[in-house]
Amino acid sequence: MRFVLASGIEVEVPEGIVRTIVTTRLAPNPYWGYQPWISRGEVKEFLEFLKGDREIDRELKVRMAWYFLFYAENVTLAGYLQALGHAGSEEARAYLEFNKPVLERLREFLRKAGGAGREEFLEILDLLVEYGLDPL
Repeated sequence: MRFVLASGIEVEVPEGIVRTIVTTRLAPNPYWGYQPWISRGEVKEFLEFLKGDREIDRELKVRMAWYFLFYAENVTLAGYLQALGHAGSEEARAYLEFNKPVLERLREFLRKAGGAGREEFLEILDLLVEYGLDPL
C-alpha cells in the first residue's frame, strides 16, 4: 500500500503490515468527532460513567472499547508511516514493537468490554495516555 505523508514523502508498506496494525478500520482522522457511529452525547455519557455519575449500557461500553482500539491502531499506523518516511525501516520497526503491547491489550479488553466497570476503563485510558494515544 502506498501512502503520501504530509511532507510529500511517499512510503510503500506491505498490506500485511497495515493489516497487522489496523484490525478495525483504516481512517484518515480517527478522532471520535469525525466518526458517524458515535455521537457527542454518547461520549458525554461515557465521561459521566467514568466520573461515577451514571451507568452506561453494555453496547456503549463495547463501542467505546472498539473506538479506543480503532483510534490507537490508526494513530500507531500514522506514527509508523512517519518513522518509516523520515527515519527509515529500523526506526519504524522499533516504533511498531513499542506500540504492540498496547494494541494487544486493547484487543483483549474489547473482548470483555461489555462487562467492564469504571476502574477497568480508567486503567485502559491511563495506558493509552501513557503511550501518547489519548482518544478523548
